[in-house]
Amino acid sequence: MVDPGFSAVHNGGNCADPAKNTCDVNAECIDVHPGRHFCTCKIGYIGDGMRCDGPNCHLDTRLCHANAECMADGKCKCRSGFEGDGIGNCTRKFD
Repeated sequence: MVDPGFSAVHNGGNCADPAKNTCDVNAECIDVHPGRHFCTCKIGYIGDGMRCDGPNCHLDTRLCHANAECMADGKCKCRSGFEGDGIGNCTRKFD
C-alpha cells in the first residue's frame, strides 16, 4: 500500500528519471529514499501531487503577477492597460 502523494518505484526513486517520476507536470518531485519519492503540487495548484489542478489564485494570491488580479474563477487576469498571461507577465499595452 502506498500513502497518498507517494509513489512506489523500483530501482531507486530518482526524480530526474522520467520513467520513474510519476509526479504531475505541475508538481515537485522529492526523493525520499531509494525506491520512493514524494510528489507535491506547485504553488497555486491543488491535488495529491500525481494530479495537480489549477493554477488557482484563490489558493495562493502570490500566483498572480503584480499587475494582475485574481478573478472569481481563480484565474489571474492582467489589469486594464496591461496584457499577458496574468501569472508570469503583464506588460503595459501601447496603442
